[in-house]
Amino acid sequence: MLVPRSRIVTGVALLGTAAWLSVFCPAATPAAGARAALRVVTVTISGHGTARWSVSSDADKGSLALNYSWHGTLRFGIRPEVLKDPAHAKFSSRGATTLRASWVGDFVGNKLSEPYFGPYHCAYKGANVPGKVTAQLTNGQVRGAIWLVLHPKSEDGFFAAKTNGATVSCSTGYGDRGPTHFEPAWLFRDNILDHGQFSSTTAVIVLSSKLLPRGSAALSFPHEVGKRTSPFAGNLHWSNLGHLSVRAS
Repeated sequence: MLVPRSRIVTGVALLGTAAWLSVFCPAATPAAGARAALRVVTVTISGHGTARWSVSSDADKGSLALNYSWHGTLRFGIRPEVLKDPAHAKFSSRGATTLRASWVGDFVGNKLSEPYFGPYHCAYKGANVPGKVTAQLTNGQVRGAIWLVLHPKSEDGFFAAKTNGATVSCSTGYGDRGPTHFEPAWLFRDNILDHGQFSSTTAVIVLSSKLLPRGSAALSFPHEVGKRTSPFAGNLHWSNLGHLSVRAS
């Protein structure tokens, strides 16, 4: 399981897991006749964000700046009666697609202790990097909400940091695996957990049921802003503001 070394440093709060397991129980396979009655709903996703992180401690003084975008199109088979009343009808539908992402990042600072003592600088770039995912569109845990749940097919997470159109250029070995925070592999998030699942393997997007059958939504994803001061980690600041547009047709 991919768990980048930056997770503990951020100090971002864990999210609850209470209602999660029911979402991932396999849905019953409909009979052939029921399949024929399904209506195909196309869900288009487009997101972009600006992420910033900095540290000031006795061991490290540095900052990371990352601008990113990603998009994709999914198709789900949904029963007609669900589309008539998506706020109340129970449903679960699965799909798959290839997402595409691009990003530009800069990581610079000065390590004041080993390893990698001294100045460091990394440049991160990604251009139309592919990431294969499976997806589930299902009822949320609150009436009137639906969940779009994404899972990467690769063990590298959602997007690889150093292949398929992504590059890393570093002056030292510090940061040479890719962005130390807001990683492409974690769909540019920095949370330790997302609804009880590691962020490198799951992303949960909560939407209004008004998205179905033909609607649109704009939301903040990710939305991570905070700071922390400790005698061990020093002064940490992070701001990751993502904007996501979702359209169903």
